[in-house]
Order: sequence, then C-alpha cells, then structure tokens
Amino acid sequence: MRLPKWSRTARFQRCFLPRTLRIWNELPVEVFPRDYSMGFFKRGVEVSSENPITAVVRKTLISTARSCMDHVKATEADIEYLRGDPPYPEKAACIIKCLLEKVGIVKNNKYSKIGFMATVSPLVFKNKKKLEHMKTVSENCDKEVNHATATPCQLGNEVTSCIFKYAPELHFKS
Repeated sequence: MRLPKWSRTARFQRCFLPRTLRIWNELPVEVFPRDYSMGFFKRGVEVSSENPITAVVRKTLISTARSCMDHVKATEADIEYLRGDPPYPEKAACIIKCLLEKVGIVKNNKYSKIGFMATVSPLVFKNKKKLEHMKTVSENCDKEVNHATATPCQLGNEVTSCIFKYAPELHFKS
C-alpha cells in the first residue's frame, strides 16, 4: 500500500495510518496465504512480530526451499510434506537436504554441528539459556545422525528428525 503524495509531511508520518502502513508493507509475504484464512494470517503475523530475525530467517528458508525445489525438480505437493514431521518422502527429503546444505548444517554429506550453531545462533544469541539448549541439540545430533543412510537424500530426514526431536520450536509448520 502507498501513501498519497500529500501525506509526506513529518507530522503526518507520525500518525497511526502511515506507521501502520509501513508495518503492513514490511510483513513477509508468507503471512498472506494463497487461500484466505484469518487464522493462518494471524499465526503468520505473530511469528513475524515475535522476533524480526526469525521473520527474516523464515522468509529466507522459504525462498531457499523453493530454490531447492527447483533444483531437485520437486512439485508443490512435494514441498507440502515439509509442513509435517519427518520422515519425508524422497523428493521432500531431497529438498530438505539441499536446504540444509545451503545453510551449512550439512557439509560434505555429513551433519555439521558448527554449521548448525552458525545457523541458529542469530535466533537465540540474546538468550543464554536458549543458546546453551541449541549447543546441546547440536551435540546430540552430532552423536545421533546416521550418515550411512540408504539414499543420499535420506540424510535430510536424519538431520531434521534429530533437530525436531530436541528442538521442536525450530519446526516452521505453518
């Protein structure tokens, strides 16, 4: 939404309408569902207003997942599986593995606890307790992830299963 030209005075900019329009325009596109749903919209706004870094990370992950979707020649139906819990079907697992590689959680076909911490630290760096929790998650997954999986994409299932087991708050289900 745009403000009319006559509304560009400093006094008007401090009023409710221009401030609200700026906030509205900064909302991530994901809070506006293809099929209108007020509940979905409200959940999306709550996520994005909770922590601006989380909103940016979420938007980036969705964009990267779309890029991975194209890379593995997946369909919309394949990406819909990611709203649920792992294990995912093969194409969805390939999307996840690609995504984990792009963000550094998987390197050289192995889980990287350093990559995991580099990815989640911006989300929790202000909260020492959460940061310690994420360190524990990274250590647990380093011990538990099975790198000898049946197919290359199944590593995506292994890593996400472990992360969601110890840190379900990292699952963006909506």
